[in-house]
Amino acid sequence: MALVTFFFASWLAAALLYVIPRRLTFMENCLLFLVALVISINVSWIIIEELKLIELTREPLQYTAYLLYRSLLVPLLFVLWLNVLKLQQSIVQAVLVTAGLTGTVLLCNGLALYEGIFTYAGWNVLYDLVAVVLLQAVLYGIYRLAAKWMVSGAERV
Repeated sequence: MALVTFFFASWLAAALLYVIPRRLTFMENCLLFLVALVISINVSWIIIEELKLIELTREPLQYTAYLLYRSLLVPLLFVLWLNVLKLQQSIVQAVLVTAGLTGTVLLCNGLALYEGIFTYAGWNVLYDLVAVVLLQAVLYGIYRLAAKWMVSGAERV
């Protein structure tokens, strides 16, 4: 059931990204997706394999659901977040969108825990919250930096 759930969630995130009016360019979306993917894979590798703070399942279908979650759903959610964030007009709306993303990622982690995809050994939800907030800050900073470089690069041409 976990594979079906995370496949549907990944498909839904990709469909939402396709349907919403995007404020970011294709290049910015690709950059943010790849950065979120690299960070997600590296952080999960360090936490799971090196520090042994989270134990993964050994069942193939549940492990495939974990790979979908880590490698597709999380980066798509962060790209979707930045696109929706750019549509907001006020700080309050931006904070609500950011809180919505944080809640969605934590909900997905809770669903993965419930489905038995992974179990916390020396980890907890507060650490997940800190990791999500830090990833949001890093991605927003990279977006701002990339947007600045693209504008200054366009001025030189």
